[in-house]
Amino acid sequence: MNMWNIELKLIDSNDKQLNHLKQYLKKSIMGLTSALDFARYMHLSGNWEQAEYFYKRSLETEKIPYRHAVIYNDLGLVQTELKDYKEAEKSYKESCKIKEACQDLENKDFASTYNNMGIAYYQARDLTRAEEHFKKALEAYTTESQENQELLAAIYHKRATIYSEKDDYENALECIEQCWKIRSQILPSIHSTLAITYNCVANIYYQKGSLKEAIRYAAKAVDIDKQAVSDNHPQIKIHKQNLEFFKLLILSLNQCLCQKGFPQQFQATMNISGLQIYDPSVQGVLYLLYDYTNLRARLDIQGWRAKQNETYMIKYKPEGAESGSPAANDYTIFNFNPDYPETTKNDCWYSTNPMKSVGPFPMAWYDKTGNQFEIKPWFPLPSNLINKGDEWVPELEINAVRYDSPEICNLKRTGIGNVPCLSYFETTDRPVKLIQARAAVGSYDSDSYTTTVFLSFVNGIPAKSEALFNLPNQWPSYCGNANAGFTIEPQRGFVVTPEGQDHLTLKLNSPPVRSLGDQVKVEFKLNPSWYYNGTKCATFNPITFTSDNWQIPQQVDMTFADYGCCSYVMTATSGGYEWQYQYSAFVVYGCEGEAGYGCKGKYPCGVNNFLYPRPNPAHYSATSHPNYLIWIPSNGSIPSIPCFYFHLSQTRPLIIWSHGNGCDIGTMAPLLQFLSQQLHVNILIYEYPGYGLCTNEIPSEETINQHTQQAYHFARNHLHYSPDRIVFYGHSIGSGTACMMVASLLQKGISVGGLILQSPYKSLTELVKQKAGVFSFFIRHIGWNNFNSMQIITCPVLFLHGKQDDLISYDNSVALYNVCPSHKKHIILIDNADHNTINLQVILQHLGRFLHAYLH
Repeated sequence: MNMWNIELKLIDSNDKQLNHLKQYLKKSIMGLTSALDFARYMHLSGNWEQAEYFYKRSLETEKIPYRHAVIYNDLGLVQTELKDYKEAEKSYKESCKIKEACQDLENKDFASTYNNMGIAYYQARDLTRAEEHFKKALEAYTTESQENQELLAAIYHKRATIYSEKDDYENALECIEQCWKIRSQILPSIHSTLAITYNCVANIYYQKGSLKEAIRYAAKAVDIDKQAVSDNHPQIKIHKQNLEFFKLLILSLNQCLCQKGFPQQFQATMNISGLQIYDPSVQGVLYLLYDYTNLRARLDIQGWRAKQNETYMIKYKPEGAESGSPAANDYTIFNFNPDYPETTKNDCWYSTNPMKSVGPFPMAWYDKTGNQFEIKPWFPLPSNLINKGDEWVPELEINAVRYDSPEICNLKRTGIGNVPCLSYFETTDRPVKLIQARAAVGSYDSDSYTTTVFLSFVNGIPAKSEALFNLPNQWPSYCGNANAGFTIEPQRGFVVTPEGQDHLTLKLNSPPVRSLGDQVKVEFKLNPSWYYNGTKCATFNPITFTSDNWQIPQQVDMTFADYGCCSYVMTATSGGYEWQYQYSAFVVYGCEGEAGYGCKGKYPCGVNNFLYPRPNPAHYSATSHPNYLIWIPSNGSIPSIPCFYFHLSQTRPLIIWSHGNGCDIGTMAPLLQFLSQQLHVNILIYEYPGYGLCTNEIPSEETINQHTQQAYHFARNHLHYSPDRIVFYGHSIGSGTACMMVASLLQKGISVGGLILQSPYKSLTELVKQKAGVFSFFIRHIGWNNFNSMQIITCPVLFLHGKQDDLISYDNSVALYNVCPSHKKHIILIDNADHNTINLQVILQHLGRFLHAYLH
């Protein structure tokens, strides 16, 4: 069976241990003779898809029934790794079924399968069934001879985690203590697994509210880590962060409860930190002002973006809050960006979401992308700081004593040069400024240079500074939960016909709290998506929520308006202020057939409209962007193509941008102009046929590929870029044509500078079949197959994908990354990001590093 070509290389031919290891591996691998052998080697090496294939093959050849049970159990493990939880459940159940038919099996023979089923249910977030199967596994082990004590401990650990997530802290502590007893008997006293156990105990005590116990166990975890793992190991970093956070909470709580005003000690132990910069011209500066006497705070940020002048205001029980509303009983945080008021007008939260507080002070809050701004402890200052004398601090217009660290950081990447790694400024009564520097490590990194300025007062806020706490007129005087959503049932596509309606029920997830007397009026708006074909498929009855009925599901009736395939989102307005009540898009099919079930006869939309929704009207014109609009000349068969060309310098690389769906090059122009300036690159974005000003063509895989090829030839022959200075960028549907172009060039022996894919898919055909619902039956091959193209791409590749992407799952990027043969490939999976809203700072950071590493 000549299926695998395995190559073993020695990095040191004189190393006897390596030689011995090579001979052992070679002997083991070359001795593989069965599908089960291959399955287990693939399993051990993390090649899940290959392991699944060979486990299934081994079921066809294995004759012994009990070994079938073992194979099904192992198959379930692999399917759990692939996040195919339904298939994993089937495999585990088949394993148990076979074991039940076998004679002379002890309970413990079922325990491992029950445990594995519990893990699968837990990862699928079915906590009830997870706990049920962990309990079964535990009973199986405790009623028989307990041979595998570590697995028994792991079951207790999992049960503790589940109880903790259910806020059942007493049972959580009981389970984790059982886990600790077992591990302390079978493991060395400085084993890293014991540190993980102690950290889990600490977290449960923290959630229970016992901070002193949390600190005690977190400290034990860190003490073990110091002896068991290296200083830069991720485990010790996480455990140290937990310990520091718990210490801060207890310190803050003590200070808040026993001090009045804003004492020096309390001030000196608080710091907001964490801004990282890419370009030294856009330094991160934080202005922090606490007024403890009046329970309010102000935070000004000037960060990575040229106009990121954001202000956060925190007020306790703000004036005007209606009695009984959440804002009247806790902290409220307001966010405003004077340069982009529209993007922050709804950023108003009360503390239950997304803030958390201890005593009368908020300890952390989250922005709308889910990034956490955490109040962190002031770290101990080094004892070897050098007094540099008085220095003028322009941010505060005062003199302060400066102390520098003897360690020097050479910031070559940003051009800042040699600076102290730490500079600290203080007056006689308070710290006023901190500068931290860190030089880039390795080729795929950037310098950081962060300044924190403390604008605070020890003895209360002087009258002349009162204006610092005035709220802009754009902010409401009191606030509700602007980030709440709807609950909708059922969750499916809906079908309306000329003869019948379809229905859904809708309720709010939180009350209308800006004013308890407000009404929340729900609207249904067309939303461009994969399905949208420009028609209005349905009309909806008006829905209004009040403080009395917000928890009562309201029926929404959808009445046929036109044949089509339409995507809608729900928005809500309350008291004249537009809240961010929003539910992800749902689809309505207007067709002939039985309402609510399926279509027949006249179908709602053709494949072309289904695949290529484009803005109508276009988001640009022939005269709207005179400095950037250029035209690729016609080659006879293809008409001239409009492009935007953002040109900085011919010495900089060029990105050829293939945009996503639902937009045109006019939509993308502001973003790409900004990226060009911040990343110091040239960008050429070309239009797709049928989009924007390309009105005489029909979009398809073939015609879009032709435009991509024309854009590349134009860059080579007219703009005079060498091939190794050209990078292709494909977003969403644009990833198909970008992959096609790069694979085609490499097959011809033409070098490519790089490929960047944002939210790509493995196969457009399979993706659309998944999204098409009741219409997937008429879809055959309709588009690009990135999985096939990726197998021959050897140039540098960067994958960017949001973990919350419910349009194209990030599993697509993982699969493409795994099959890509390039030795210069990187994958970035971003928490709290979906298909279209990846944080711009994240994009800048990783694009900058990628371009610097391979096209510097």
